Amino acid sequence: VRDVFVLDETKVRKLDRWDVVMVRNGTDVSHFIDDSQTQAPGWLAGTLKPGTIRVGYVGAIAEWFHTDLLEAVARANPDFDIHLCGAVTAEAPLRLGNLPNVTLHGEIPYGDVPAFHRQMDVLIIPFQLLPIIKACDPVKFYEYSAVMRPTVSTSLPELDRAGDLVFRADDPAAASRLVAALGEADIVIGARFAGGDPYAVGRARREALVLVT
Repeated sequence: VRDVFVLDETKVRKLDRWDVVMVRNGTDVSHFIDDSQTQAPGWLAGTLKPGTIRVGYVGAIAEWFHTDLLEAVARANPDFDIHLCGAVTAEAPLRLGNLPNVTLHGEIPYGDVPAFHRQMDVLIIPFQLLPIIKACDPVKFYEYSAVMRPTVSTSLPELDRAGDLVFRADDPAAASRLVAALGEADIVIGARFAGGDPYAVGRARREALVLVT
């Protein structure tokens, strides 16, 4: 073997006897930092509830989606307006659509994703820590960061390197507390992880930590 390309940190550690090239995920930052995309897409505008904390997700909704966690959060927080965008390919997440404060939008156009993100107060990555997810470097984190919205995620190992740019929660109580604090504070995390000002990122994150602790 001459060259080895891997996509997650755990593989790098296992293959340390070879020269390994680590290829991480990323995103088209220019698509997401276009601040002119501030209006809600037509399909979304009529579903937004006033006076709520808007919680958003864009991506696949499959067997690794933490349905139990999100359902508990939604039931405990009727003032959260939760919007999930993406094809649902597992049975369990379908029941989320029966909750009064959760909307399943299905797949949305890629061109609408930045405008959707900007309508949300908090963006989430609610994944179960299955083996496939432990090796996942989620593209959505890069997208969320590009639009400078706070991210609440379960404790994905591949997001450890993001440090304090991600708010972590693995149970309903912790997730509820973080989403409520971040949403009510109306903060913007300066987390343009793919090429922003690291000092501005650090300042914004420290201010956020003060607000939620």
